[in-house]
Amino acid sequence: MAEMTTGILQNGEPFIVRKLTMDDLDAMSQLQSKVIDHLPIPEFLEPTSKEQFIDIFQKEGVMLGVFVHDRLVAFRIFSSPDLFEEKIALEVGILKEELSNTLFSVVTNVDPDYRGSGLQKLLGEKIIDTIDRTRFRYVLSTVAPFNIPSLKDKFFLGFSIIDLKEQYNGKLRYTFFKDFQTESVEFEHLNFSVNMSDYGRQKELFRLGYFGTGIVYQNGEWMVQFGVMKKQFF
Repeated sequence: MAEMTTGILQNGEPFIVRKLTMDDLDAMSQLQSKVIDHLPIPEFLEPTSKEQFIDIFQKEGVMLGVFVHDRLVAFRIFSSPDLFEEKIALEVGILKEELSNTLFSVVTNVDPDYRGSGLQKLLGEKIIDTIDRTRFRYVLSTVAPFNIPSLKDKFFLGFSIIDLKEQYNGKLRYTFFKDFQTESVEFEHLNFSVNMSDYGRQKELFRLGYFGTGIVYQNGEWMVQFGVMKKQFF
């Protein structure tokens, strides 16, 4: 991907996508604060401090931002894991020696004024296309149950749910997983879905080796679809 790409939003405004630098730090923090203020459930987003942003800039990864008239309106970060994220990776079966080949989808923020413009999807596709497949094999991410836009985003990018557990001081999170070496692997879909609010049943299925393969809205409820892999990740 080039250092900078351009396009036109649905509302006719031109935008650019470029890599973020330390000079964008204040704009990133301000945008995150605005996003949190507009969240229907603030717990959906685990805030990233300025110190954490600075640490991320010093690690390997991809950090892209969308700018409209020089204003940062969205950004997305995939980064090598910190100590807490390494713990998550080890818990789902990644070997210690493979941590250096692992990235985390750390955070995505889209200005509430620009929601519905497909910016999260745009940044996700560009980052996935940018990742050096000879350098990195795995990508992980955590998403809160019922954070429907983020759940749909991860499935769109080819992730699968591999676990559900309490993280971030007891906050319940799905762990999403993507393996670039098995992107063509197919799922044998099960003939049932589980209500997203039935955390106990989902945890049991993940312990048994099943994967969350999608979500569907049925009879006024969000359901998680499950499947088994024809070829295992590990």
